[in-house]
Amino acid sequence: MARFRVNTPGVKRLYTSPDMRRWASTEADKVAREAKRIAPVRTGAYRRSISPTVVLEDGRWIGRVNAFDFKALWVEFGTNGIRKSRVLGSALDTVGPTSKVTAR
Repeated sequence: MARFRVNTPGVKRLYTSPDMRRWASTEADKVAREAKRIAPVRTGAYRRSISPTVVLEDGRWIGRVNAFDFKALWVEFGTNGIRKSRVLGSALDTVGPTSKVTAR
């Protein structure tokens, strides 16, 4: 039986490499574009507030897409008077399985 040994320093270098940062940025951009495409528009403020970022967290690059408009939580999760749209989650689902989302 073959033996396999993980090159831990190599994996850490991979996670923090410029190529991984570019990949995370590309994926976040795809999700942000899709979110803007499907976002409900009244004034356009919510759509304009959607933006991708890339951060180094826990030793790896992570792409994030946030909506910073004060109505973002209402749009995403709904209220008594606003139907939930789940824009960011739907955008991630549409872009595909190569992306991963975590809620904070």
